[in-house]
Amino acid sequence: MAEIAAAGGQVWYAAYGSNLAEDRFLCYVRGGRPRGSKVNLRGCRDKTPPVESRGGWLPLRLFIAGHSKSWDGHGVAFVGTRRRRDESAYVRMCLIRKSQLEDIVAQENGLRPGAISIASEELSRDQHWNLKIKGKYPRIIRIGSIDSRPVVTCTTADSSIQRRAKPPAPDYLQWMAHGLRELSWTNSQIGHYLFSIRGVTRGRMNIDAVRAGVAAANRARQTASR
Repeated sequence: MAEIAAAGGQVWYAAYGSNLAEDRFLCYVRGGRPRGSKVNLRGCRDKTPPVESRGGWLPLRLFIAGHSKSWDGHGVAFVGTRRRRDESAYVRMCLIRKSQLEDIVAQENGLRPGAISIASEELSRDQHWNLKIKGKYPRIIRIGSIDSRPVVTCTTADSSIQRRAKPPAPDYLQWMAHGLRELSWTNSQIGHYLFSIRGVTRGRMNIDAVRAGVAAANRARQTASR
């Protein structure tokens, strides 16, 4: 609890999957309907944008699985809870308030902002635990810290889902590619990483989706630099 208080109530939220893309992630903060999704997000009660955003690695397995109505029944990204030496997930670290963390996790589980509370004591050490809610991402993982602020993410509580890999929607892959390009990855690095993820197949549709995501990110960069 002292760590959270000393850090001004801030945490690093580790966003992965489609939320690697900044605009996609910010829909959870400010509200809105992400491109390709069927869900209109309410946003956090505190809509202040993240203080900082940076890329980084977590020593966790990343995989695509499950069945998401928001993505026309396709799979979505999850991370495992066990630290691994041979696998890691690339994430967008966003420095936000603890109350925003709670609201983002609530929305990830189909709940309204303010519906859940995460005790500061739970974030004081590395561990994982399940919130008493139903949803796709009820498991909270605290994994390390940056500048004395805990790094936190959420994932599935169903460990068996890793054995039921399912490809993502093309738009979902595009968001992932877009986010990686925003974080200064090269086209070849993006392709190699995405096609190494469990559940992502190197089919024509997926290759085209990755290329489209990279192209969209490149266009956005060019527009921003003018």
